[in-house]
Amino acid sequence: MPDTQADSASLLALLRECAADAGRMERDALDALHTRKDSARYRALMEERAKSLIVLEAQAAPLLGTLPEAARGKTRSALRAFADGARTALDLGSVFYMSALLYRDDHRAGEPDKLRTLLAGLENDPQ
Repeated sequence: MPDTQADSASLLALLRECAADAGRMERDALDALHTRKDSARYRALMEERAKSLIVLEAQAAPLLGTLPEAARGKTRSALRAFADGARTALDLGSVFYMSALLYRDDHRAGEPDKLRTLLAGLENDPQ
């Protein structure tokens, strides 16, 4: 019998780790671009961040069954959207698209990105 509490904790840990990694890569990429004027490093980090969102969908899939049905569907849909957007950005080679993957169109500085918003919703109320 699966341990749903452990799997749920594993899912949250996975999402936290990915959100932290994505944030670190973005900060490092912006530093590379603006401080060191290294556009190649910026591109490499944005590509790595996009690839991590594709991997996240696959890694999270077996853990989603631990969530209540409504949260499971919403989470699966969000992870799929992140991964699909990342695939498209990589296929296009668009660094701009890669940089915008986790942000709403009306995003303002200081607001959480869509991955952090998803995570916060699951941490506060998985329903």
